[in-house]
Amino acid sequence: MDINIALAFALAYLFIVFFTLMGDVTGRKEGALTAKNIKAVLVRSAVYLAIIIAGYVVYTFFKG
Repeated sequence: MDINIALAFALAYLFIVFFTLMGDVTGRKEGALTAKNIKAVLVRSAVYLAIIIAGYVVYTFFKG
């Protein structure tokens, strides 16, 4: 994988985590910044990133 693409995926992961946590805080979700919730956000964000990477792999596979 090209270094620019790897950097883009890393930034995408960080943005997903940040905006998910920010949404939980601004939505006044109870316990938004507890360790349990942050761990859940990290896992959920990793799943989202895996879906994004899988889509990219499929796209590049069919594009040639």
